[in-house]
Amino acid sequence: MDDAIERLNKAIDKFKADEYSTVEFHLTIESIIHSISSSELEEYRTLLLKFESELEYIDYMVDSDQRRQSYLNKLTDLIQILEGL
Repeated sequence: MDDAIERLNKAIDKFKADEYSTVEFHLTIESIIHSISSSELEEYRTLLLKFESELEYIDYMVDSDQRRQSYLNKLTDLIQILEGL
């Protein structure tokens, strides 16, 4: 879990600093999800799966010039939820 959390935090920081594109960020989230296999972490994995599906929706429905901001908006929601866990 610590590795997944550390990877997620690094990915968030890199995306916010504009070091990751939306594609790189999305792929990193998918990778983190697939790295979580423990049943005790199911809630965390489920939360990231929901977040990833929201990113997927953004990818298909939002113009590329507005995609980054849409990702950041969803990311703010995710961070608030994670802080509550």
